[in-house]
Amino acid sequence: MNLQLEEDLLSNLHAAQLFQVGLMPALRSTQPEPLPFPHFILWKPNQIVGGDFFWHHTDRKRTFLAVGDVMGHGVFGAMLTIIFMQQLRHLVQLSGIWTTDKLAAEIDHYLSHLFRGAFDHPITIDSFLGVLDTGRRRLSYTNFKGKAYLVRNKQQIEKLHSYPFSFGENLGTAAEEHEIALQPADRLYLLSDGLANQLSSRDNKPLGSKAIAELLLELQPTPIHEQKDLLESKLSTLRGGHPQSDDIVVVGIEIE
Repeated sequence: MNLQLEEDLLSNLHAAQLFQVGLMPALRSTQPEPLPFPHFILWKPNQIVGGDFFWHHTDRKRTFLAVGDVMGHGVFGAMLTIIFMQQLRHLVQLSGIWTTDKLAAEIDHYLSHLFRGAFDHPITIDSFLGVLDTGRRRLSYTNFKGKAYLVRNKQQIEKLHSYPFSFGENLGTAAEEHEIALQPADRLYLLSDGLANQLSSRDNKPLGSKAIAELLLELQPTPIHEQKDLLESKLSTLRGGHPQSDDIVVVGIEIE
């Protein structure tokens, strides 16, 4: 490939990364404390830009949270995240829809028709949509193949309910909103399947869900704001000489 073309492509990818990060308020360097509760955010695209995202919007004591993983990587995946996040912005911020099952049905219908006939297969996105009410200590959520965990007392871990279908498969009306009561010091972890897909140096196989649950429990003696660096360190050790296998996003939240 022509050297100038390579430099131009790389420059454009970095510009695209700035654009993608700009649509995720929690990642902006100019907003050092974007969420009104203790947390960490690990966002590691595999190709400078990627198909994993985290979007949020806070209004008074309610925070809307969306963590997702779109099909594809790189520029293709990044473009789909932009579509998804802009649709969320329209529905949550402009239309005032905070009920997650209604949001799920609206977004699923939109995505399932957006590219109809353009591709051989549906364009799909796995995503967790949740509303965290810090005043009532309640989490309402609808989860389409997303990965979400609740850790209580630093030793009990529970995987939150997930529907076995994705956004874009036109099954959104079948989903219901779930609600759980939270306690002080509970920790929530919302993540894509990037960690589970990472090849391990131990056996050259993906880590899988069981290893991820164990990894999250290993983080518990550490304060939530220090867990990002610890998680990156543990991930580096686990993968050994293997390169990063997939886009990664992990959001850790502590209930006060």
